[in-house]
Amino acid sequence: TVFDVSSSMSRMPVEMPNMPATNLREPLIVDIADCLFRGNGGLISLAGGDQTQFTIENTVIAMSGDILHLKAENGTLLEKQAITGLSLEHVTVWTSGSLIRFPMAAISEDSVINCAARNCIFSSLRGESLIVTEGAQTPDVALAVLAWQGERNFYDGASRFWAFGDDDEPYDFAMWRDYWQPNGEVGASNEAIKWARRATPEVLPFDFPFAPLIPNDFALSDSDDAPRATDGSDAGASLDRLPLPYPPLVQSRERPPLSSSVGGSGDRATAPDAE
Repeated sequence: TVFDVSSSMSRMPVEMPNMPATNLREPLIVDIADCLFRGNGGLISLAGGDQTQFTIENTVIAMSGDILHLKAENGTLLEKQAITGLSLEHVTVWTSGSLIRFPMAAISEDSVINCAARNCIFSSLRGESLIVTEGAQTPDVALAVLAWQGERNFYDGASRFWAFGDDDEPYDFAMWRDYWQPNGEVGASNEAIKWARRATPEVLPFDFPFAPLIPNDFALSDSDDAPRATDGSDAGASLDRLPLPYPPLVQSRERPPLSSSVGGSGDRATAPDAE
């Protein structure tokens, strides 16, 4: 996990109960821009705490685990009326996990998970649900926890959008979009995306390697139906603003498309020369 936030980071020690409120920690706010996260594991793990806000702009997240995982560990919970915020703008996500996963045991009364996503691309490589709620007695209980504000997002042919448990049918795209009407999910598309270098998830290897990925691996195909953002630019991250990972040898023009080893097809995008 890249960001591991526990309750001990946001609470005063129990032996100091009379500490003035002005000395309590401020809400945790993390701003991320123009980054490439890749590898095995998740991005954010949150156990307990008060108000936490992650704002992510123009970033690629390619990870095998969940992007935001709320946990109930050692009896810690999101405090009453706590707010967890995740704001995504021009973000490209490839994951074998979920965007948000939370057990109801991690949620206290009146807690809220706020998520805003705009001009983003979400691609599930293993068919996991976009949102996973664990331990909800009924879907209505889980639905009351999450507040979603989406605009011009693309879901790459996803079949599961919100899973509530083994006994309840997960929301598909139509159910997801209808639930957030009229203004919660505007201009969304679930058409399969044409990637320049990557095959469809059905033919990718089960142990898809996230660690060697470079920015150009996330290039969209040059076609008229490429996903467009609200301003007419490509949805997802602007790849030319992302850092080139080390070592530079992975930038070789001889690097094959991601689909070649698994029998897929796709146009080839050339990566920058190594410096």
